[in-house]
Amino acid sequence: MKTKLSFFLVAISLCMSVLAADVPAQLFMRGTALAESSTPLVMKRINKDFPDFYNGAGEISNTFELFTALKSGNYEFAASESGAAIISSATITVDKEGLVPYRIRVNFDESTPEVTVSEVEEMIIWAPTKKFVVANLDYMGNSSFIIRGLEYSKDTWGDPRYRFRVYTADGDIKTYAYKKGNLTGPDDDSNETGYFDLYQTTAEGQWDETIDGVKYQGAEFKLSKKRRGEGFTLAPFDVKVVFDPVNNYTHVISDYDPTGIISTNAVSKGEVYPTAINDQVTIAVEKGAFAVDFISATGITVLQAKSADNTLTLNNISLPKGVYLVKIVQDNNVLSVKRVIKL
Repeated sequence: MKTKLSFFLVAISLCMSVLAADVPAQLFMRGTALAESSTPLVMKRINKDFPDFYNGAGEISNTFELFTALKSGNYEFAASESGAAIISSATITVDKEGLVPYRIRVNFDESTPEVTVSEVEEMIIWAPTKKFVVANLDYMGNSSFIIRGLEYSKDTWGDPRYRFRVYTADGDIKTYAYKKGNLTGPDDDSNETGYFDLYQTTAEGQWDETIDGVKYQGAEFKLSKKRRGEGFTLAPFDVKVVFDPVNNYTHVISDYDPTGIISTNAVSKGEVYPTAINDQVTIAVEKGAFAVDFISATGITVLQAKSADNTLTLNNISLPKGVYLVKIVQDNNVLSVKRVIKL
C-alpha cells in the first residue's frame, strides 16, 4: 500500500511538472518593437482575472501584464534585464502612426508559456446607472491613458458612480472599479486609502453578472464631493488611468488646466477639450489645417467648422443639450471621432 501511494504521489508530481511552467520572480519585455523605451520594460504579475479575484479576495495569478506602445520590430521575454531569453523572439508589424497602445500578457499556467499581444482599441469611462459611455481616454505613454476637461453631469451620468473599461482587438473586455463594492465617495481626490486603485469587476451587466450560476455584484467608483458638486462649484477635471507595472493599477483625478501640456499622441489623433461643453470648445491637432463635424445622436451633422492652423476654438455654441460626436478630418482622412456632452 505504501509503495502504491508513493508511486501515485510521484505520478502527480510528474503530471504537474508537465502542466505548469516555472513562474519567474520577474519578467521583462525587450526588443526593437518597444516604441517607448530602448531598454527592457518590467511586467506586472497581476491578480487572477474576475471573478477569481473578486472584491479584493483572491490570489495572484501566473500571468504577467504590460500596457505599452509597440512599433514594427521584434520582441522577447526574459527573467532579468540582461539575462537569456526564456521566451524566444517574435515579430510584430504596426501600421498605425503615433503611440499605439498594446496589452501584452504572458501566462505560465501551462508547460509552454502563452503570449498574447493585443492592441488596446478603446479605453472608456462608463457610467452604469445609464449604461453611458462618459468619455474615451487617449493613450499618453508610460502605461497611462488620459481624458482632459471632463465634467460631471447628473443628466448624462445618472449619478456619480463610474467604472473603467478596456477593449482589446482580440475581443476581450476588462472592467475596473473599486475592490470592496460601492462605498461612499471620498471628500477629495487623494489616494491615501487606496480608494482610486483599480480592480477587476463585472464586465457585461449593468450592476452584476452571473457566471456558472453564481451572481456577482459589481463594484464601482464614486466621484469625490468636489467633483460631484457637493459643497463645491462644478468644474472640469482631468482623469488619468495608470497601469503601473510596479505599483497598483490606479487612476488620478485632478483639476483641469486648459494651459496644460496635451499628450503628443492625443494631439496626433486630434483632441477635443473640454468634453463637457457649456458654450466653448477647443479642437487641436498636431499640425496643419483641419475640419470638424458635430454629429447628433440621430446621426445628423449639426455643426461644421474649419481651421487654417492646428487649433480651433468655437465660442457661443448654442446646440441643444445632449451627446455629440466630433469628427476631426484632415486631408480627407478622419483623424478621430470624439464624444462630447453639451450641458
